[in-house]
Amino acid sequence: MRKVSKHINQYLFEDIDEFIEKVDIDKLREEKLIDYPQYDWTEPIKQDFETILSYFGFYDIELCWDLSYSQGSGASFTAKWDRESFNIKELKEYTKNDKDIHKIAEWLKDLISESTKECECFEYGELEECGYLREYYKNKKECEEGMILSYAEIIRANNHYCHEYTIEAECYDADGNRRIDLDYDFTQIAQELAKWFYDKLEIELDYLTSDKGIAEYFVYNGILIDEKYIKEEYKNESTTNNTKDS
Repeated sequence: MRKVSKHINQYLFEDIDEFIEKVDIDKLREEKLIDYPQYDWTEPIKQDFETILSYFGFYDIELCWDLSYSQGSGASFTAKWDRESFNIKELKEYTKNDKDIHKIAEWLKDLISESTKECECFEYGELEECGYLREYYKNKKECEEGMILSYAEIIRANNHYCHEYTIEAECYDADGNRRIDLDYDFTQIAQELAKWFYDKLEIELDYLTSDKGIAEYFVYNGILIDEKYIKEEYKNESTTNNTKDS
């Protein structure tokens, strides 16, 4: 720590541990938080999440988040989805050991499989068992090709807030028919992804506003500290190897 002004005492720290030891970080946090951090720290997290969503098959993605810790706090997204773009192999390679993302991916995979479950009736050979399906499809393969979950849209049902419960899904099969029976599960999948995104934002913000996070920000960026933020026992500290009057 070295004093850099004789008139208005300010200090420049070059060591993170020393910063944590000598600066009243609680006071600094309370009075300076509005100006910290002065960069878009969310950008890497947003880019990562958008990449993950693209592997899930989403496109035309718009993100929304609110970290104010109020009633509407949370995160969500709107997007369109195409089954052909869902690449679970590359998704798992990209996210490596993220078990939460892998679990959601398997959930979506299962939902796609379940979307053609009704087509199993063609194996039984009884016309009555397939009911209306036999009016549109000749056999199981044709049925599966038509009924498989193929498209979806994540829409915002509430424009007042950003949390995950403000979004819902509308699903369609390959023939363009609405699949209301799949909306609930697909909505839950989208909401779980939104929760994952919010958790990442919250973890990063918690770190950035922690003692170590603040110390790193001021030290690495060479930001001066006014004397009022120095703990009393260090304000009149004599010159040492770590303290030098300018």
